[in-house]
Amino acid sequence: TSGAEGRFTLQIPRERAQHFAILATLRDGDEQAFEYITDAAETDAELEIKLRPAVPMEVSVVDGDGRPVPGARVVCQAQYSAIADTETDDSGRVVLKLPAGVAIGEVMAYRSGVGMDYWSAGHRGFTAAEEAPPPPEELTLTLDGALTVMVDVKDEDGAPVPGLGLMPYYIVKPERANVMLLTVPCESMSNEDGRVTFDWFPHDARQGITLSLKTEEYSLLQRINWRPETIESVLQAVVLKRPLFSGVVTHRGEPVEGVLLRLQGRGPTHDQFGAQTVTDVDGRYEIRVSPRNSYIIASADQELVGSLV
Repeated sequence: TSGAEGRFTLQIPRERAQHFAILATLRDGDEQAFEYITDAAETDAELEIKLRPAVPMEVSVVDGDGRPVPGARVVCQAQYSAIADTETDDSGRVVLKLPAGVAIGEVMAYRSGVGMDYWSAGHRGFTAAEEAPPPPEELTLTLDGALTVMVDVKDEDGAPVPGLGLMPYYIVKPERANVMLLTVPCESMSNEDGRVTFDWFPHDARQGITLSLKTEEYSLLQRINWRPETIESVLQAVVLKRPLFSGVVTHRGEPVEGVLLRLQGRGPTHDQFGAQTVTDVDGRYEIRVSPRNSYIIASADQELVGSLV
């Protein structure tokens, strides 16, 4: 929260000081501002954010018969960041208040047992607002049927793993651009039997749905892919516990504090692994890594030359 003079301070860990968004808003949302920071180290220490009147968008959510859907979750994304997250009222409506001058990417709605629908501007990533089509002032999204997808999550020994979150990476409906769900709060957790259930996927999803693991404690051995032709009633996922990788960074024999380290790994797991961390006062670092991979870890600081393999 900003103080009496409108000033605020963000304490951002150095290893997370890249590619993040700042959404500033009055409590009633009537004035907002949005800033996307690519690299905090290259951003002025004194960042000036100017609030502007918010742009309203009225969203109506209906089912396949045109009846209103109350309690549907509605999320708006811009530059892969969720800038609005709310639910429809008893009439199936909600008015989003959005920051002006921002390229709106997608607006989506979903509800358990009813389905999911979305509007997409058709552009990707970090499109400038002047290059993007203006979002509609009014929007109707239709939840016309839900698909249920279940996944059993187990460890290498076949034991169920409870309490792990899975989330869809993207969803594609017929004759639509795909919608990325990287920042949408739509994950489902595994129960005591290790089962994850999604009961809101659109019934007409196309090109399959890839599920990602939302945790830093485990890695997937293989990708989880549901496809329209999938005949299994329950998909299977094997997760590997991430070991802790640690070490010490020295310079001329002395430990170095605050060194940004970047790590890249390749191996049999489903995706390349990448992460970064910062050394502590004793020059030590710790980071959980995907197992069965080979890694290169190197200093990202230009002043310190050299790398550890």
